[in-house]
Amino acid sequence: MEKQPLVYERQTRFGSSVFVATISGDEKMAYVKFFVGLRHDLIELTLTNTFGLEDYFRNSSYSLLLNWNQLDSRLASSLPSKELNDMTTIGDMAIDFMDHKGFDFLNHYKHLANLDRLYNDHPTKAAKWNNHSYLHRFRAMAIAKLVGRQDYDRLLRVHREYLESRGLTGPIIAKFDTTFAHLKKLSFN
Repeated sequence: MEKQPLVYERQTRFGSSVFVATISGDEKMAYVKFFVGLRHDLIELTLTNTFGLEDYFRNSSYSLLLNWNQLDSRLASSLPSKELNDMTTIGDMAIDFMDHKGFDFLNHYKHLANLDRLYNDHPTKAAKWNNHSYLHRFRAMAIAKLVGRQDYDRLLRVHREYLESRGLTGPIIAKFDTTFAHLKKLSFN
């Protein structure tokens, strides 16, 4: 039994920050997972027409969303709950996490330059945080263009090689090539 996620989303100048709780399980045991992340509108709107997923990138995509235990390895990725008292304890853990790590994380990555360093200077970490989703490489290139990276061509090659190393071919590689060849020609001045 999977329930609708509980989403706390706060609008910001750059887009929004988000804290998500998902609950799954059955009558005997529930499992709670927490995620923290943000949506940077400039990045997501740059990808609006990619893959024909205009509504996704315009409305519901996140530039960065990760399980809370990726920020604090002492935390379990999923917390079991049998009783209401367990849920109260889990809620207290979530508040404590946000106070000690979550808000600092969101404050740091709200800046496009910090997202650029993550996605383009530390792509292995970004890949891990994004569960190796190919979309993080698309976001990396969108960020590179937005911040005016001088090594755009090198990044294009590096990110394309990563996609190929993950076994991606055909339409995804073609979309990557055409999207970022076109984006390279655009001027944001």
